[in-house]
Amino acid sequence: MTVPAAIRGLNGYEAFRRGVLRILNVARQPQWRRRRIAADYLARHRPAKLNIGCGTNLLEGWLNTEFAAVLLPGALYLDATRPLPFPDASFEFVFSEHMIEHVPLAGGASMLRECFRVLKPGGRIRIATPRLEFLLELLTDPTDVHQAYGELHYDDFTEEPEVRTPARIANDYYRMWGHQFVYDEPTLRLLLERAGFVNLRVEAVNESKDPHFRGIENVRRMPEGMLALTTLVLEGDKP
Repeated sequence: MTVPAAIRGLNGYEAFRRGVLRILNVARQPQWRRRRIAADYLARHRPAKLNIGCGTNLLEGWLNTEFAAVLLPGALYLDATRPLPFPDASFEFVFSEHMIEHVPLAGGASMLRECFRVLKPGGRIRIATPRLEFLLELLTDPTDVHQAYGELHYDDFTEEPEVRTPARIANDYYRMWGHQFVYDEPTLRLLLERAGFVNLRVEAVNESKDPHFRGIENVRRMPEGMLALTTLVLEGDKP
């Protein structure tokens, strides 16, 4: 397929891809069907738990949602940059893993405000996303683990594998996989606070004081230890 000049380049192609997916998803899951799926879930599940951007990590007992739902049987189509199609105070838990970095900063802020709205008072949120601090460590003080990640990246993810420098990884981190905004802890914390969340805390991958948030990150997506190395996890509460 020839890509029109107007959508050439990574950001243009990503917008084109998302447009095609939106059309396919709306055809597969018209609005009335999406509303019925959500209403049926909320009527049958306590506590109600929302998984935004599930990818292939379909969690049992959660309402699994995904922009590319047309490719994932069992997932509800959801564009998280738009108002979430759920009533106020519908869920006790919201989880999103490696999704918020795929939308612009304004879209991420909007998503977190909507997460606050659909959570019940006392509800909790957990956001996992690539951490910008990983790149700073890689560029300034890499450990053996960082170097191991680099070797995997050079071999598996780059178009020019002979360019084996940390700067190459940093550029790929921003440009590949449809990434739009890579967060450090202060920025993600600020967005959560502005949305209204309190008691913000950093957690390790697959660890939490709340049992509903334990063991839910998809560690199978990367070699052992790599997801923990590259991921920032923040939890917060709705007052």
